[in-house]
Amino acid sequence: VYRLLKSNILQGTFVALTFAQAKDTLWDPFYGNVLESPWFCSYHEMLDSYGSKYGEELYNIKATFLLYKHRRLYLYPAGPDLRVLRGKTRFLAGIDELGLFPNDASAMKNIKMNAHEVYTSLENSLATVRQASTLCLESGFYNVPQALFINISSPFSVRDKIMELVRKSQNSSGILGWHKATWEMNPTLPLSCQYLTNKFRDDPIGAMRDFGAKPPLTNNGFITNRDYVTSN
Repeated sequence: VYRLLKSNILQGTFVALTFAQAKDTLWDPFYGNVLESPWFCSYHEMLDSYGSKYGEELYNIKATFLLYKHRRLYLYPAGPDLRVLRGKTRFLAGIDELGLFPNDASAMKNIKMNAHEVYTSLENSLATVRQASTLCLESGFYNVPQALFINISSPFSVRDKIMELVRKSQNSSGILGWHKATWEMNPTLPLSCQYLTNKFRDDPIGAMRDFGAKPPLTNNGFITNRDYVTSN
């Protein structure tokens, strides 16, 4: 479909601060959805039927990877090691808690805890499929999917990587950015609930960062009310 070499293996990689976190927070929910999805259940039954007929295993599902041999699609969780992430051709990538990765000058030499390099390594690996998809669309293949890069995170500061992506999405036709508070996304935690009321009473700045998705301009700032400064 993408007019790539038949030997190309397209990968889908789920990354977090550690391999264990990537597996727990991204891979396991995805893996569970695949196993429970009626569509995938029917699909796997069909593959089992064809596989047994021709004596070939067409797919392999394990707790830490998913491989569709006949389509050369390989999905798995991974830690944020640049030496491992680079050099792949991907059709899907995702990072959990990107905002917690260090994103300052001190992180530039770190091969793991480096928000910019981890993000860039995964984004660059999507370029082949994205370009192939664009060429297919220009040639008249209207339903060819693009390579997806999905990132979800709580913000840590206004200069972290996830907030950088939120700002970038505001004037982009190719990036969908959702910036929502907890009570806008989780109906079981309205702003008026006792739990959030206590959090905002004890630490209003920290609660606004952790639950309101509005991080402070700096840690331990002398002036904490930005609106007061700008209005005077």
